[in-house]
Amino acid sequence: CCRGQDAECGRDSSGAEPDDDGYPVGYERMLEMPFGLWKHKYVSCGDGEKIRIAIMYQVASYWPTIESFYEACTEDAGVDVRIFYVRETSVETVQVVGSDGFLLERGIPFEVYSEYALRNFNPHAALYQPPYDVAYRNPDALSWHLREMGIRIVYIPYGIEIADTQDARWNHFHTLVVRNAWRIYTFSDAMREDYIKYCPNRHAVRAVGIPKFDSLSHRERITAPALKRAAAGRKIILWKMHFPKLIYEGIHQRQVTPELDEYIRFAEETEQYREFCFVVMPHPMFFSHTIDRKLSEKAKQLFGLLKDRENVLVDHADDYRISLYHADAVIIDRSAVMIEAGFLDVPVLYMKNADYEEPLTRAVKILTDSYEQGTGCDDIKNFLERFREQKLTAVTERIRKARHKFLPHGTGECGKRILADMKEGISGSESNVIRII
Repeated sequence: CCRGQDAECGRDSSGAEPDDDGYPVGYERMLEMPFGLWKHKYVSCGDGEKIRIAIMYQVASYWPTIESFYEACTEDAGVDVRIFYVRETSVETVQVVGSDGFLLERGIPFEVYSEYALRNFNPHAALYQPPYDVAYRNPDALSWHLREMGIRIVYIPYGIEIADTQDARWNHFHTLVVRNAWRIYTFSDAMREDYIKYCPNRHAVRAVGIPKFDSLSHRERITAPALKRAAAGRKIILWKMHFPKLIYEGIHQRQVTPELDEYIRFAEETEQYREFCFVVMPHPMFFSHTIDRKLSEKAKQLFGLLKDRENVLVDHADDYRISLYHADAVIIDRSAVMIEAGFLDVPVLYMKNADYEEPLTRAVKILTDSYEQGTGCDDIKNFLERFREQKLTAVTERIRKARHKFLPHGTGECGKRILADMKEGISGSESNVIRII
């Protein structure tokens, strides 16, 4: 079942006629299936046999989410890990096209995905990046399809489970990859409690931490010579923006990210702060055809202003850590990296929409509440004035204290813990008896 359709014939890639909503016939029935109520026969692992793990790679900026896990696999003589670049997508292309360049630059071996190649490898487990099957993958790479082949589906959230809206709960707990998963790894026991409360596949969840936090333990490995040259001794202000995000709360449409008009106002005034080097890091989906048309026009206006400023760099690099780890202060709205910003020991300004404050999960709210809070241009200017006058030391200390309460798995060993848990499960130590409760 695949949502992507051929524009000329109106059929999905299987040839089935779509229904009135544009989905292939039977799609809703698939969503209603009692995922996890039966047990599949997985590929077995014999004594002395290497554990084979396939990484279904698609998005370069998600690499930190799996990096230390991949390294743990390559260092383990009992594991055979291979990266398959799932190049063909059904709907979303912005984050996928060209992402093989990230691996090529780093000399990381991979092969382009095909079902034939995967079957030849015959993996015990496959790790997915985006959890949105029908938007990012064609039928031969769907998690459901691989599960039917006997492959255990593994998912590590590419971002932290931040929001606690109805839309967010669907994305966190009900996407097809999540529902098909044999293992889901989350960052804390507090977040695991939300999975238990909302996720139909709650039995798959393990709270052992996630690999994206491991590199924070050795930040010195992430160097930024080009950024340092461009900054020329100036303080680096990272301005991280999520694409304009609209959600529905009941019948009401809400924008959960700050108004772009406020960002445009500040963009017009960046030259007043020539002693700072602003590194603007936009979410790749800013430039996707799927965002609201009016907001897309404002986004073009915003980046048209920023690209000509002498003290502004627009960072489109796949590895966001280069700019993040070298920032002297951070301005950020809701983002997959908003939690990592709290580990830098620098002041952070969290930008929200003035008319709608997005509810956050209990697991992250304690940290984000310790950030400075803002909604518009004036709040950014006030934050920068106080930073200029070195009056934000107390903010940095407040963030540090909140962080120690928040993250129990910040020891740099999350990738190794995930691999150890997978090896134990694949080796057959789990009970094969089905218990329906």
